[in-house]
This record gives sequence, structure tokens and C-alpha cells, in this order.
Amino acid sequence: MKNLILTVAAGGIITSCGSKIVPPDPEIEFLLPASYTLNEDSPTTTLDSDLLQYVENADNPIISIINQSNPQLVTAFLNGAYDLIAKDLEADGNGENKVTVQVKDGTETVQKETTVYVDPVNDAPTLTKDIPDTSMTERTYIMIDLSNYFSDIDDENLTYSVYDSPLATFIDGDNLKIVSDGGFGVMQDIYIEASDGEYSVFSNKFDITVNPASGNWPVSIDLPDIVGTIQEDDPNITNNSAILIANLDDYVSDNDVNETFTYEITYQSWPNLINIYIDGKKLMMENLHENWFGENSVEIKVTDSGGDTSTDYTKLVVEAVNDAPHNYSSVPNFNMNANNNLTINGRDYFSDIDGDTLDYVIKNLVNATQSETNNIITVTPTPEWTGTISDLYIEASDGEYSVQGNNFYIQVNP
Repeated sequence: MKNLILTVAAGGIITSCGSKIVPPDPEIEFLLPASYTLNEDSPTTTLDSDLLQYVENADNPIISIINQSNPQLVTAFLNGAYDLIAKDLEADGNGENKVTVQVKDGTETVQKETTVYVDPVNDAPTLTKDIPDTSMTERTYIMIDLSNYFSDIDDENLTYSVYDSPLATFIDGDNLKIVSDGGFGVMQDIYIEASDGEYSVFSNKFDITVNPASGNWPVSIDLPDIVGTIQEDDPNITNNSAILIANLDDYVSDNDVNETFTYEITYQSWPNLINIYIDGKKLMMENLHENWFGENSVEIKVTDSGGDTSTDYTKLVVEAVNDAPHNYSSVPNFNMNANNNLTINGRDYFSDIDGDTLDYVIKNLVNATQSETNNIITVTPTPEWTGTISDLYIEASDGEYSVQGNNFYIQVNP
């Protein structure tokens, strides 16, 4: 057996026999990315540029897409520059499309799979059709299924708000309940907002006609706790003038049509303080007692034209004011002996309707001193002095107001 001698030369391997062995070409490599991502509702989008950048060891390769798992969601295609492009996205669709891409160079073929992911996005709810005008009868309710007018492509649970409705509204899921407690007429320009928490849409404006119902609604009167406050000795009322307190119709509710109301006072707690009476629909007051204060509570009954009645209480408050002291009796002249004291009781000549404690002082007092304790004024002439202290008067004060008595004198005898 002969030995085989191999000689390595440029361009291949040379055998001892002189023949040349050429090594095989390397295999094609296709390093296509595993995935691409775009958002739902995107326009035609270039996912990658020139897929030749991912091909190695190929002569004049040809690249093509040979299979797609979900072209209805999104279609992948290659243009002449081998750009990978996504187009014709399904409206509001999301998911994935597995795309098989093939590379051929005439002698060898390689296939790789990439996935095009379409991510979901939140779509705004939509108004699918206008809400029509509708009607109902007073003291009834109607139901509106809002899912007939709003939708959300993402199947989000929608929340609803009702605007500019004078009628009571209640929402449970997609169901809108509209309640008429009374009264009738056309309730105009009501509209509804539907929201998915991020986006919202408004409905058209619609009207609800509430038709009157037969029968008699109950009447109700709701008076304030205090219907008025005045001050003691208000000259407008002590002079026997009648003063309007309130219009009673302002406090009555009745859902019946064209009702008329009559009123009466069924109780007064202290009419001697101030008299309260009714003149038609007006609550009036008169004859405020001078120097009195407190409150007069009244019960008022209303009767509607159907005979229904309602009662409520309120009160009128008379606030106390500070009255000036009163000099109700003249102060006489006094005679006394020298080196003695003279005592004068201020309550014998002055009073205070409010019961305030009064302070007393003798004005123009000379040749003597004075002190006052518990309404008693004590006058002490200068020792051994005798004579007449004239042009005297007493001033009584409650701390805010004061009053002066008449002039008098004190005669100090030896």
C-alpha cells in the first residue's frame, strides 16, 4: 500500500497525485429578531429595515415571507428593500401573528419565525346612537338601559353621570332610573356622560316630558326653627304697627296643580309678649309688650284645596336690650346736724326695669364726703362745718346708661 501525501496549498488541499480538494461553502445564517411589537390601531408601520443585515454566508440571497399565522390581525410584507412592514391592522384588534421568513441563495434555503405582537390600548367609549326624547307621568318612574346607547370596544365596565336633570336619578350598572316626585312640564337638555375611568363620552341632550297625574298630593309646610328676631322695645312694633314676618307660601310644598292654601294659627305660647296673627298668606306681628323679652312659639296649620293639612312650629324671638335707669320719685331736701352722717337710699328714687345693680353719686357735693354701698349713699360733712350745700343732684348708672334726679340741698345745722 502506498502512502498518501497531502500538501496544503493556497486555494485548497493538493494530494500526492496532484488533485485539488475544495472545502464546502459555510451554511447560510439568518439572525432574524424573535419578535416585533406595535400598538393596536397603529398605522402602517416599518418594523425593521433591510432584513439582509441579518443574513450571513449567502450569495445573492432572496428573502420572502412564506407563512403568517394571523394575517387578519396584521399583515406583514417585504418591500423591494427588504424592509419588514406591518399594515392593514384589524381595527381595535390585539394579539400576535407568527411570520415565517425564508432566505434562499440558489443552493441553500433557511427559514426563521418571528412574532409580531399587537398590544392592546384603551379605547374611549362611544355613543352608538342618540338618546331619544321621552315622557312619563308625575309620581312615577321610567327605566333607561344605557347599554343601548353607549359601548366600549374593550368591554370595560362603564360608569355614568347624569347632568342638568331636575328629576331624581339613580344608576345601577347600565340601568338609569328617573323618578318624578311631582310637578309636571318639559325637563329640557338632560345629558349623560359615560366613562371607562380614563376616557369619557357625552350623549346628546334630550328632553323628558312629565305629564300631570290625577289625584291629590299631600301638602307639607316646613317652617324655619326661628322665623324672625326682633329687639325688645322696637318702636315700629310697640307703636301697634303691624309688621310682616314671612310669606307662608314660601314654606309650603304640594305637587298638585293649581292648589290654593289657607292658614291658621292653632297655638301661641306667649301672645302677651307679642301677638302673631295671619293675614291671608302673610304671617304678621303686632303689639310688642314694652320692656319684655323672650320668645313666642306658634303652631301653624296649612290646608290645601283638596282638604289635606300639615302643621309645623316656629318661633319669634324678642331679644333683651339694656334699658336706662328710671328716676321715678323726686329726691327731697335734707336737714342734719353737724358731726353726724346722712344716709340716702337710692332705691327710694331710682329703679331699673332690667334689674341691673345701680351705682349712685351725688353731684356738686362740697364740704362733705360720700360713699355708696348696696344702694345706700352715706354723706359725712366736714367736722364742725355748718351751712347749706345746694344745687345737688343724684346720678344713677347701670354701667351703660345713667339718669339724673332733681336738684335738692342738704342743710347742716349746728
